[in-house]
Amino acid sequence: MALSLQQERTLFTKLHNTLTKKTRTQVRILNYPKMPEDFTKTENQMRLGEHTDWGTVTFIAQDNMGGLQPHRVVKLPCESESIKGGEKSRFSMIYFGNPDWDAVINSIDDSKYEPIKANDHLDELWNESFGKY
Repeated sequence: MALSLQQERTLFTKLHNTLTKKTRTQVRILNYPKMPEDFTKTENQMRLGEHTDWGTVTFIAQDNMGGLQPHRVVKLPCESESIKGGEKSRFSMIYFGNPDWDAVINSIDDSKYEPIKANDHLDELWNESFGKY
């Protein structure tokens, strides 16, 4: 990944030493159960809308139902099972890779953002989205 950004090979490995340091990296197994027979979906209703993951990298493994479409921003395509109304159950396993808490994140071009520790950055994103905890 680092080489594709024209950066040194160790750009990400220096930030992720998860065997010996604290991190917010996590793996989730998600179940999207079939919706009840009497459920009526409104025109713009979704079970999980378009969003951006906050970590460095996200890996998604999903069952044969599909519906998750990874990009730089995770998007659900218009014909996905969750938007069509949840006619069938779905499962996915997602790895959210986050840098070590004390890893310093720098802008690639060193001009747009001030350096910040990964944990402080994730706290800022959380507080902006959900309020201070």
